[in-house]
Amino acid sequence: MRFRLLGRLELVNANGAVVPPGAVSRAIVGRLLLAHGAVVQRDTLVDELWGERETKNPVGALQVQMAKLRAAFAARGEDARLLFGHGGYRLVLGPEDEVDVPAFEAAVREGREHLAAEEYEKAESNLRLGLSMWRGRALDGLEGRVFETERTRLEDLRLGALEDVATAGLEVGRAEDLVPELKALVSLAPLRERSRTRLMLALYRCGRFTEALEVYETGRRLLKSELGVVPSLELRSLHAAIIRHDPSLQGPASASYRLTSTRTDVRPIPGEGGQIRPLGPFVGRRRDLGALRDVVDRKPCVAWSV
Repeated sequence: MRFRLLGRLELVNANGAVVPPGAVSRAIVGRLLLAHGAVVQRDTLVDELWGERETKNPVGALQVQMAKLRAAFAARGEDARLLFGHGGYRLVLGPEDEVDVPAFEAAVREGREHLAAEEYEKAESNLRLGLSMWRGRALDGLEGRVFETERTRLEDLRLGALEDVATAGLEVGRAEDLVPELKALVSLAPLRERSRTRLMLALYRCGRFTEALEVYETGRRLLKSELGVVPSLELRSLHAAIIRHDPSLQGPASASYRLTSTRTDVRPIPGEGGQIRPLGPFVGRRRDLGALRDVVDRKPCVAWSV
């Protein structure tokens, strides 16, 4: 049976699609799939899926939903998929079942291993295979804190995989093909410096020097206004290399410019242009701060003496 979470929830076997009867039942299946076949305690399901719902008897409501789900699975010949035991429920997964989330993670992991070994074509192939499993927003239609957390993790992994695809592609001379992909990626996540670095290098290798510098300047202004930091060392180093037309930027070769394989845009490093202290709650809130200043300016300060 195929279980798909990288998009809207889909459950399909040789007899057709299993259609959970409603949003709550879809959330139950999604939550059980995130447990990878392990038991999810009944109280956990109630807290996570009924925490914000006004239900007098959530345990009874859960039992009703499980009965409906068992019927939906049974209609496609999957009678033993949902089991209760040890105080909770689990969705039984067999060795022949396909779940897209672990398959995606495995493809990315293998792609990164090839990337570390400088096997760039294999790396790009594996990474693109994993990315092809996405059909839309991960866990689309499943709402709740547990799904938001997992959705954020998966989206970050997807963006990182796209950046790694670009790293591999640049190493095999595909700069021109990668420019549209990288422009879309930078537009989607403008604060990710790894994406911006790869776009700058791709543009430079296509002879578009001015555009490469503009991409840097746009990122520099954005980082300053939104986060109050300067660009990472990798981004600044590439910018300097472009300005002086460093020969190592020209293209794939043993002495060519090499992009880092780890993220450099997660936390600014003290002493390298980043903030020494953690970012405060008002960073990136220029409009709010401006409104507060206007209020303060309109109201005179009065000093009281005792």
